[in-house]
Amino acid sequence: MLHDENDQVRALALEAAADVMKEIKIGDFERDVLLFNLKEDVFFLRVSIYKLFSIVKLTDKKTLELIIKALMENIEVYPIDKSFIFKSLSAMIINNKELSKSYVQTFLQTEEKYLVQEPDWKWPTHIAKIVILATVEEFDDKIIRTYPFYYKKHLAYLKDAHPDYFTSQRQTNPDSHQINLDLFKEYKNAIDIEETILKEITASVNEQQETEKNL
Repeated sequence: MLHDENDQVRALALEAAADVMKEIKIGDFERDVLLFNLKEDVFFLRVSIYKLFSIVKLTDKKTLELIIKALMENIEVYPIDKSFIFKSLSAMIINNKELSKSYVQTFLQTEEKYLVQEPDWKWPTHIAKIVILATVEEFDDKIIRTYPFYYKKHLAYLKDAHPDYFTSQRQTNPDSHQINLDLFKEYKNAIDIEETILKEITASVNEQQETEKNL
């Protein structure tokens, strides 16, 4: 489904899979195809992949690391995606708790080794890291002992500025992790309208050409 040349077909196929399945497992091949498509400059396609990642069940930490790395990169390349990415990260962490705890432990060791100053709490990729840490804390409150010195302060700032990024997982139902795709639907409707207009113009041109031939 992701090899189709039509972006809309690829996005709708992903959307259908995410809507039908409560959980989906992916192998290395599927992972690589999804990550490749995630680089496309097609907003509604990327949003569909974020939604799919929110229900994905992973079997190895490497895949989790690669997906998080790709999502972090997309925050930089496509800032408009950030709210979708934050929600996708949170849901993916919840669905892969043990792998996520292991990922966070590795991340914290690296962070402590290379951190020379307190990060800017408003920086989008840093917000994504705080979202990950806060989500893991929801199901492992002891892990906070290993968190960076700035964590509680930055979390407080961000919860005040962006409370929707930090809805407590304990108070939500499974459907609460579904990404709001209103923007996707608006985008899709706009494309449908453009395609309809294009077909009408093409038909009109063809009719005119046919009339000229018969003259």
